[in-house]
Amino acid sequence: AKSYFELGEYFRLQNDVEKAVDYFERSRAQYDEGSEKDGYCSTTFHIGITLKKAESETKQREGIELLESLTEGYCWDKKSLYKKGVLLNNLGSAFVSIGDLVKGEQYLYRALEIKKEIGNPVSLAYTLNELSSFYLEKEDPKQALDFAQEALANAK
Repeated sequence: AKSYFELGEYFRLQNDVEKAVDYFERSRAQYDEGSEKDGYCSTTFHIGITLKKAESETKQREGIELLESLTEGYCWDKKSLYKKGVLLNNLGSAFVSIGDLVKGEQYLYRALEIKKEIGNPVSLAYTLNELSSFYLEKEDPKQALDFAQEALANAK
């Protein structure tokens, strides 16, 4: 499973969505959904973030739906709160990129809550930057500037 995962990651970084998804799916097939939760969830997450960068809008939406399927229940416990924050951040930026600003905002603010709770300033700065970009997209430069400055303060 690990070798397939690493090949998927290689092709994802090369922007070869088709090959990356193929290897990630092979990796996920090796994990038992019940006993190997972390591997199953991580691989599913990587399939989703890879598909959201596909050229086809249908594939992008498929990736977003896959990521959304991970937001509740099975994959999350207190130990994986950081990963859930990353997932929500990715979903927020994905929805913004396809023009769904309402859902994008909801996911970004959920990510922000988690990032504040875990107290990792670098991770928090990342989400604050995403919110800054979101507000630029909404043509609200004042809010964008506020979030960018907060991000910078947390990144130091």
